[in-house]
Amino acid sequence: ELHKLLEETKFRSDRDTVILVGDLVNKGPGSFEVIRLARNLGALCVRGNHDDELLEAWFQSGRYKQGFPDGYPHDAVFKVSRA
Repeated sequence: ELHKLLEETKFRSDRDTVILVGDLVNKGPGSFEVIRLARNLGALCVRGNHDDELLEAWFQSGRYKQGFPDGYPHDAVFKVSRA
């Protein structure tokens, strides 16, 4: 959807800035792709609660201080590190 929107608005990286507002990850199957696209576009991003959850999981802090619970529902923490 974002690719299509960028095409429709004739986005140009030399002229335009993309600003993404929260929950870039853990909201669907494309977390890895969203992060990669944001990085490639040089997007400015506001961190949301799902992004905070990913960081807590990655650094094993907060609710994930004791590690991942059985059935951790998101795979973004394992994919985003490759972005």
